[in-house]
Amino acid sequence: MDYVSSFLPSHAALLPCCLAAFLPSLAALLPCCLAALLPFCLPLLPCCLAAFLPSPAALLPCCPLPPVRHLPYYDYDTFLYCLRHVRPMSQDLAEKMAGEIVLSAEPGKTLRKWRDAFNISQNELAQALGRSPSIISDYEKGRRRSPGIRTLRRIVGAILEIDRRRGGPVLKRFSKMGPAEAIFAIQEYPIGIAASRFIKTIEGKVVACSDRADRDIYGYTVLDSLKAITSLSAFDYLRVYGWTSERAIIFTGVRYGRSPMVAIRSHPMKPAIVVFHRPERIDELAVRLAEIERIPLVTTGLHMDVLIDRLKSL
Repeated sequence: MDYVSSFLPSHAALLPCCLAAFLPSLAALLPCCLAALLPFCLPLLPCCLAAFLPSPAALLPCCPLPPVRHLPYYDYDTFLYCLRHVRPMSQDLAEKMAGEIVLSAEPGKTLRKWRDAFNISQNELAQALGRSPSIISDYEKGRRRSPGIRTLRRIVGAILEIDRRRGGPVLKRFSKMGPAEAIFAIQEYPIGIAASRFIKTIEGKVVACSDRADRDIYGYTVLDSLKAITSLSAFDYLRVYGWTSERAIIFTGVRYGRSPMVAIRSHPMKPAIVVFHRPERIDELAVRLAEIERIPLVTTGLHMDVLIDRLKSL
C-alpha cells in the first residue's frame, strides 16, 4: 500500500494528458458507433416511450369529462377533442354547474334547470349514467337525498358528453359568450323564480299574455334598447341569453317598444319574459308581437338602481 501511495500523485497528474491524447480518436469513432447501434435501437424506441410517457387514457381523468358508464371516453378521438376544444371551455361550465347545484337551497330543481338547458331528457341522462330514470326524477323532485360529489361529477360529465356527441351545440353557444356593450347587467338564478314573483318584485304591470306568467325564469339580462338594436349581431344575441333562454330580458330606454319586440320576433331564441323599463307608451304592434310569440310583456317604472337591487335580491 505504501508503494502504491507513493506513485499515485504522479500518475494522477498524468491523467489529463492521457485524456487529451486519446479524446480526438474517441470522438472520431463516435459516429461509427452510433451508426452501428442505430438499427438495433430504433425498434426499441416505442417500447421506451410507452414505458416512460402516459397514454391518452391515462391523461383523460385530468379532463373535466369524468368517466361515465356506457360512454366510451377512453378513445383517441375523445382525447384529441378534449385537448383541442372541450377542456378550456367545459371546465368552467362544469365548475359552474356543479357549484350551483351544490350551493343551491333546492339542488334538485337546479339539476333539472341544467338538464333542460342542454335539452336532455331524464331517460337519456339515466341511460348515460347506467341508472334508472326514476333515480333522476327522485333527485330533481327532492324525494332522494342530494347527490354526493362523486355522483354529481358523473352527472355533470354525462350532460357535457351527451352534448358533445350531438356536435356540442350548447357548449359552442357558451363558448361564444362574453362582454357586450349593450348589456347593463346579467345574472343567473340557482333555482327557478316564479314569473309572478318576479313581476311583483319589480312592481311590473303585465300588458300582454298574463296567462303565461306562471312559468319559472332562471336569470335576467338588462339591455340598453338602442345599443342592442343597432349594434348587436345575431352572434352577439347569444351572449344576451346567458346560460339559458328561460330568463327575463329587460329593455331600457324604450319609447314605444316596437323595435325590441321586432328583434325578439326575428331571433330564433325567445326569452321567458320581456320587460320594458319606463316606456313612454306601448305600441299596439309590440303587444301584438308579444301575443303571437306567447311571451308575457311587462312594464316597470322603478328607478334603474332600485330595479337592479331588487333583481339581485331574488
